[in-house]
Amino acid sequence: MFADDAFPNSDQIFKQAFTSAADPVARLVQILNQYPTYLSIRDLVFSYTDVVEEDPSRGQYFASTLVKLRDSPDVPTIIGIHTGLWYCIGSELANFHVKVHYGDQEVTRNMRAAINDGLDAPHGSQESEVLVVGACIQLLLDGSKIATERAGTYRKDPKVVAQKLKAHKIAGTVKHPHAIQLLELTISHAETGLKPENDREDAWNILFPPKS
Repeated sequence: MFADDAFPNSDQIFKQAFTSAADPVARLVQILNQYPTYLSIRDLVFSYTDVVEEDPSRGQYFASTLVKLRDSPDVPTIIGIHTGLWYCIGSELANFHVKVHYGDQEVTRNMRAAINDGLDAPHGSQESEVLVVGACIQLLLDGSKIATERAGTYRKDPKVVAQKLKAHKIAGTVKHPHAIQLLELTISHAETGLKPENDREDAWNILFPPKS
C-alpha cells in the first residue's frame, strides 16, 4: 500500500471490481460507500485507466460501467467534493482522452479542450499521435455535439475538423494501422457534417479489435 492510497490495496480492489465482479457497478458502489473520499475517486480513475490499457478491446464495456455508476441512485456523497462525482471522474478521464456516453448531457469543457489538443497537435511526434487518436475517439463517438451551438466557444466547423485531420494523415502523424482506420473514419464523419446519425459507438473496437 502506498502512503496516499485511498485504502489498503485500493488499486487491486477497484480493478477486480471492473474485471471480475458479477455486477461491477454494484461492487463499485459498495466500495465508494465504504470509502467515500476524494482519494477513492482518484484511485477509481487510475484503476479504470489500468484495466483499459491491459484489455483495450473492452474499453467500451469499462466506460459503460462508469456511466452506470454515474446513474446509480446509491452512489454516496463524496467527502470534500462539492462539484459532484461525475464532474470529478469526467475531468480525470479527459486527461486520458477517454470519451464515455453521456446520454443527452454535453461533454465537459476539458474533453472539448482535449479535442482541440488533438486537432492542433504538431505533426510527427509520438505524443501528437496519442493526442490525435484521442481526439478521433471523441469525435467519432460524439462529434455531432461540437458542431452545435451547445458547444459554445468550442464549436467547430466540420470542414475545418476534416482539414486538420487530413493534414495529420498526410503528415503521417498516425502510424498504427487500426489508428489510421480510426482517423479515416473520423475524417469521413467530419466531411459529412458531423451529423448525429453518423456518430458511432464502436470507436474502441476499431482501434482495439476484440480478441478472437
